[in-house]
Amino acid sequence: MNLWRIEKLKDELANQTISQRNLFIYYLIVGISLAFLMFPGGIDLYDDYQGLSFKWIEWVTTTLIYLLGLFVCYKVNKGNLGKSFIDRIVSLEVVLAIRYLVFLYAPLTIIWLIFLDGTNYSDFALLFNSVVFELVLIIRSILCLKEITRFK
Repeated sequence: MNLWRIEKLKDELANQTISQRNLFIYYLIVGISLAFLMFPGGIDLYDDYQGLSFKWIEWVTTTLIYLLGLFVCYKVNKGNLGKSFIDRIVSLEVVLAIRYLVFLYAPLTIIWLIFLDGTNYSDFALLFNSVVFELVLIIRSILCLKEITRFK
């Protein structure tokens, strides 16, 4: 099980040696994450925004980035002729999301909390954090898929 080492995961995905147990764990992580995000009355991802328009801007922007990136990933994986697209993209995104939550999103959030929370620039900083995180995550997913498909 690789929750941190992306190189080993890329090798397993390229050679199609990843076990069904590991794929199940990746899907389980996604399922549990979605369950927490959809928890009634629970987490409001946009609660920190001061203005309603920024909530919509973030939602539209990050959704478009993700959907366009997912389409590019599909094409990089050779589209209809590709192999194991869902297995590859889900497992890559789980590992990359964990890494970038720790090394990118958490530090950006700490900077926002210390310097920008409650200021006139608070919403801009939150939007920047989300867009940068989504862009980095999808770009790294595309690059990893390129490497995986190049192995064949």
